Amino acid sequence: DVLLRGPADDVITVGGRPGMMQVFNSAGELRHVPVPEGRTTATWVGDLVAVTTDSGVIFADATGRQKPPVKFVKVRGNPVVSTFAPSGHRLYVALRNGTIVMLDRFTHSKLGALELPRPVDRLRVDRSGRWLLAHATRGDSLWVIDLARSVVATTQVAPWSEDLPQVADGTTLLLRSRADLVGIDLASTSTPQRSILIGG
Repeated sequence: DVLLRGPADDVITVGGRPGMMQVFNSAGELRHVPVPEGRTTATWVGDLVAVTTDSGVIFADATGRQKPPVKFVKVRGNPVVSTFAPSGHRLYVALRNGTIVMLDRFTHSKLGALELPRPVDRLRVDRSGRWLLAHATRGDSLWVIDLARSVVATTQVAPWSEDLPQVADGTTLLLRSRADLVGIDLASTSTPQRSILIGG
């Protein structure tokens, strides 16, 4: 099962009931929406879920207000994984060839694209919406994309987990290096390593 934040106090689950996205609150199931299998992500406020398939993206409404509740958007290039911007207005979709495309959440139009050196299978946006982290499918290469300028700001090597890497305070990239926690200053070009917590 995948558990996601839902609208208000609701919780969304995908996979508990095959082929369904379910929305729950303390009273039980509020609604369910048919969705295909795929990698899932939700907006920060939990009103919309995106399911990435190899032919496109399914947008599934979790609020129960949208009719119909599911919209399929075809995306060329074999999508692999996606993530929403913090505002929920954009969806970043990684393709199998290493390209990341940006889709408008409302019009579903393509807003731009960025080519990476290799394919990626993990994406994470920081809370400010400026930085997009992309992790290579093979190895531990990590690309930090400056979304304000649509460029790769830095390339690092770090493993991926549920909590790291991530960007804290808008400018500090936190990542693991063996048993240590390293802070990288994304605003600096001369001395990028800001701090290290041994065994952290």
